[in-house]
Amino acid sequence: MERIKWGNLTFVYNENNIASVYSFETISYINLAFFKGTLLPNPKRLLEGTGKGIRHVKIHSEKNINKKQIIWIKEAIKLNAKR
Repeated sequence: MERIKWGNLTFVYNENNIASVYSFETISYINLAFFKGTLLPNPKRLLEGTGKGIRHVKIHSEKNINKKQIIWIKEAIKLNAKR
């Protein structure tokens, strides 16, 4: 389910925040952030961030999206289903 939270498009599963899409006027890309990103597989170190939980990937264009990265969304849903 999609919702607007904190002014950003946020994806929710079982009432838990899964991911959010956000950007700023001063940058030329969007971020796809995962709320439990530190628990997601990240072998190529594409997820960025230093906080306790959230990690994000920068998307500069449609061509920048690797279809294999969609696995993160499925994994993020699984993490919240175990809760």
